[in-house]
Amino acid sequence: MTQQGSNMEMGTSDQVLVVDVRKSKKTIYIVGFIAMVAAIVTVVTLVVVLSGNEGGAVDPDTTTLAPTTVTTTTTTTTTTTTTTTTEAPPIETTEVPPETPLNEIDLADILDGKLTANSPNGTWASGNDILFLNAYGDLILYDVEESSPTILVSNTSQILQQSYQFKQLSSDGVYVALSYLETMIYRYSFEARYSAIDTRTGAVTNIAPPGIEANDAYLQNFVWSPIGTACAFVYANDIYYQASIDSAAERVTSTGLRNVIYNGIPDWVYEEEVFASNNALWFSSDGSKMSYVTFDDTNVRIMNIPTFGEPGSVEDQYTSHRAIRYPKSGTINPTVTVVLRDIATGGQNTYAAPVDLTEAIIKRVVFVDNTRVAVVWTNRVQTSLVVEMCTFGTAICTRIFSYTENGGWIDNEPFIFNPQGNAFITILPFAVNNVRYKQVVQVSAGATAAALWSLVHSHTRERQHRAASVYPKP
Repeated sequence: MTQQGSNMEMGTSDQVLVVDVRKSKKTIYIVGFIAMVAAIVTVVTLVVVLSGNEGGAVDPDTTTLAPTTVTTTTTTTTTTTTTTTTEAPPIETTEVPPETPLNEIDLADILDGKLTANSPNGTWASGNDILFLNAYGDLILYDVEESSPTILVSNTSQILQQSYQFKQLSSDGVYVALSYLETMIYRYSFEARYSAIDTRTGAVTNIAPPGIEANDAYLQNFVWSPIGTACAFVYANDIYYQASIDSAAERVTSTGLRNVIYNGIPDWVYEEEVFASNNALWFSSDGSKMSYVTFDDTNVRIMNIPTFGEPGSVEDQYTSHRAIRYPKSGTINPTVTVVLRDIATGGQNTYAAPVDLTEAIIKRVVFVDNTRVAVVWTNRVQTSLVVEMCTFGTAICTRIFSYTENGGWIDNEPFIFNPQGNAFITILPFAVNNVRYKQVVQVSAGATAAALWSLVHSHTRERQHRAASVYPKP
């Protein structure tokens, strides 16, 4: 009996223990669930509050947030948040803004030059002065050091209003030469009337050869001398020289023949492929000598190029043909000679191309000093280059430098001599760490007059700085 009672008590005790444990677990679950719901409500509330304060609502048009209600089986929590009136700083975003609509390009935009970048209209007049047109159309001389502009020719000048291709100040700074009523010939060449305007008085002097009316004097080239108002110009393929702007012009050449023999201006192929300009005439620094190139196209074959004329013109409904001396591969090139002339005496020397270069092409003519010019030649395939020094009073030039390019061809590069005339700089391929690049190089005179000049690499900063201080501006 006693043992049964004991067993019953033990069973009851175990049952109570089990029931208490189950009740305890249920209580824990309920409390945990309530805590979790409370945590969620707290997080949601914080997010809503922060979003309202920082202006980070998804809908930018919403100004007041609606109440947020969270309901559970045991409790209900209601949270209401309103935005403040204080402006929040803008939120940085990585979103890509909508693209700007693109306008279509039509043919008129291309033909009218609408898409062409504006090119600078200024030219150096001296070491510190730039000659250019200002926004009002006045011709200005601007001192870059003093930041002071001076009006040379007013925009009321009818000549200036018609001038597009050429504006250049005389060496004494008194006259401005202007081309006007221009007619383009090829890419760089043009014919135009020229006048010199006195910047002090506005007086106009027309430039024309003797016996030709100013209205008929369409010149092909004009070059100021480095001294005073002396100048040279080309008319009908011949060169003329004036000792001053007020003096009569003197004829220098008489061999000029349109489309055949050119003096002081390049023919079509040299203009297009070599010189990239309409000029083949230069003065020495003291103005005492003149050098020019003569191009003889007599044996160059003719090619007829179709010309379409002015769009919409009744006269140009049918194409015409223009005859051009066009030396194609395997045909004869122009014959070229260089002339070095003394202006005071009229004495001159004429130099032909080197005979050891196959179909030689002239590349550059550079005054080294007041009595010597350096002439740069290559062969036709432009793999061999020579530089010859021509001295006034001598009939034969002296070769001072030669270069052969085995891995390509030789480009048209400047040749700039130092004031002493015993070195020049140019651009040629040169190996650095066994890799060849185009480099600025210096070529210097040899130990003796008969020795060839030698090439010195000058790519280092120290040498570049030294060269910049020694060599004049091109």
